[in-house]
Amino acid sequence: MRKRPMFWISSALILLIVVVALFPMLFTSVDPRFCQLSLSNQGPGDGSVLGYNRQGCDIYSRIIYGTSTSLSVGLIVTALVAIIGIIFGSLAGFYGGWIDSVLSRLGDIFFSIPYILAAVVIMSVFSQYANVWVISSRSASSRGPRRPVCSGPRSCASRTPTS
Repeated sequence: MRKRPMFWISSALILLIVVVALFPMLFTSVDPRFCQLSLSNQGPGDGSVLGYNRQGCDIYSRIIYGTSTSLSVGLIVTALVAIIGIIFGSLAGFYGGWIDSVLSRLGDIFFSIPYILAAVVIMSVFSQYANVWVISSRSASSRGPRRPVCSGPRSCASRTPTS
């Protein structure tokens, strides 16, 4: 442990986040719900480390008090995913066969969701310039020229157009 400073640094940061989440009143005395429109969009200054938002609320106190919500959501989601993963992994390992195959395909579907979201973002960014077909053909053709996949020379010859 002495030779691993990253362990101690990350442990200290995690401990700090947990302390901030459990005792936010130690780090700020400002109520995060107290807003004053006369302070709207003011920068850092006396009484506010990070300034004020459009509603005139202190940003620093809102971050400090929001730490507990973020930490609890992270812990709850981690626990639920671990429970679901243990149950499904146990079922797939115990029964095997088609149950294992179905659960594996379900896992593949969930792993593909970030790629689908990335495709939706790309489509929403480029949708103002062209339609779906132009964007998809440009992204497919940007990898270089394509050639037909043929099992033999005769099957390729029958597919290629003659001049």
